[in-house]
Amino acid sequence: MFDTMSDFAHNIRNQSTLKSIVNVHDNRMQIYQELIYNNINSILKRAFPVSFSILTSSQWHKLVKGFIKDHSATSPYFYHIPKQFVDYLNGLPKLSFPFLVELMHYEWIELEVEISPDYQPKEIIDNKDTLIRNTSTRVLIYQFPVHQICRNYLPLNPPLNPTFLIVYRNYDFKVCFMEVNLLSARLVEVFESGFNIDTALKITADNLLLTFNDDFVIAGRALCESFLRKNILTHL
Repeated sequence: MFDTMSDFAHNIRNQSTLKSIVNVHDNRMQIYQELIYNNINSILKRAFPVSFSILTSSQWHKLVKGFIKDHSATSPYFYHIPKQFVDYLNGLPKLSFPFLVELMHYEWIELEVEISPDYQPKEIIDNKDTLIRNTSTRVLIYQFPVHQICRNYLPLNPPLNPTFLIVYRNYDFKVCFMEVNLLSARLVEVFESGFNIDTALKITADNLLLTFNDDFVIAGRALCESFLRKNILTHL
């Protein structure tokens, strides 16, 4: 029985080969192979539409087959497959594009943000209220401008400066993204611990060696209020 199950698992993982199994016809085994492959391939195509569009058919299917064959999944849930795929790609020595892992991570984040829990928002009263980064908000830093990559823009080298992105879910439960600068990205990260606005602004200014003055506070308060309206930040 163990040998039968081992050969069956081998055939499921190794989509290009087929071991003969007693009492299991080859054509039935091929059906199982196709079923597993098609299910996983369908999930990945939906999760990574941009990546799928820029890769050739052979490049894409090679990655999917390699994932099924070589990756040791740590979760039985289908909605974890996209993250497992990103982890698998991150361990490969060479990919078709230098930005592919970052691009797929960015595409996976959209799914993660969509299903993440959320705090119940409150109306802002004044700048002394304690705010926190919403649990559905992600602050991302990439070497490549992944939000711009498409079939007509496939950079081979990263730009001089990194790309800072905030991915969040607004009050209409729509996943949105915005490109920000280092200051905004660091400010949202500071709010992970929960602070009032002025304290968070002081910490951010100190971290980035910026002058903490009245102009900085006024602009920073306005920025935080815009983050509240977008559901990037919320009240603790």
